[in-house]
This record gives sequence, structure tokens and C-alpha cells, in this order.
Amino acid sequence: MAKQDIYRAVFEACLTKDDMHACYTGLVRCIIEEIDNDWESIREIRLVEHAYSLVKEKKFLG
Repeated sequence: MAKQDIYRAVFEACLTKDDMHACYTGLVRCIIEEIDNDWESIREIRLVEHAYSLVKEKKFLG
């Protein structure tokens, strides 16, 4: 399973927009704290952002 799929699954498990935002914030904080390489952390955060956008659009806007 790709990281993108894991992030998407995390957001799909959220019941509300507030839950999704809290998960998003927590994931980004963990990435910033755990990954020392700036480029790698930026790449991970982009994966999280993409998954967040896809699920948010599917669940709450579509």
C-alpha cells in the first residue's frame, strides 16, 4: 500500500471536517518533527495535502 493510500484511508475514517482538519494538522506536525530532510518532509506534506483534498472533495463537496 502506498503512502498516498494510507493518508487517504486516514482521512476517509474521519466523520467530520473538523476531524479531518485535526488529522491533517497532526500528520503535518509529525512529519515536520520526524523528518530531518526538508525536501523529504515537503514531499510527504504534499502527499498529505493531496489526500486531504481528494477526500474532502469526495465526502463534503461532491
